[in-house]
Amino acid sequence: MPKLIDFRFWDGDFNTATSKFDCGNEEINQYLKSKCRDELTQFTERLILVADEKNIYGFISVSLNEMRTSFFKEQNFSVIQVNAIVIDWNHQNKGFGTQLLLTAFQLALTINQFIPIGGLFLVALSEAFEFYEKFDLTNLNAPPQMVPMQNEFQMVISIQQIESLGLSPFTDVINFSG
Repeated sequence: MPKLIDFRFWDGDFNTATSKFDCGNEEINQYLKSKCRDELTQFTERLILVADEKNIYGFISVSLNEMRTSFFKEQNFSVIQVNAIVIDWNHQNKGFGTQLLLTAFQLALTINQFIPIGGLFLVALSEAFEFYEKFDLTNLNAPPQMVPMQNEFQMVISIQQIESLGLSPFTDVINFSG
């Protein structure tokens, strides 16, 4: 049964698992492989897997960043930045993407208990735009129907909106439990 696990603590075989992982986009498949091999990743971001002992079903990469936008009441605000949410092609539409996004929301709530943050920011590919809209992320760009050739959209959700979802911060961040 797949579970959430920080890739630093996963005892599976990265080479085998990443060679089997296929989200349908070779550039993103390579992103996963490079993050698993890059020892500096542990100092700049968190790579969280949905995995079992042998397979990676999906992953999310998160980091801290600062952004300047009129969306937040302040000019500059720290945010959780989702660098990628990716699900293996054979395991899409099984709830793993939702599980990973909600995990990012809970991480934002957890961090906000110690260091105030404005919310969560990500760049959505056009094919995932509607998925993120279901979770009340706000598009900072022109609507997709107005820019049909645009493939990426900056999206954000405030910490207040995340709090209103009824999620709780993690009490055990290592095991992603509440």
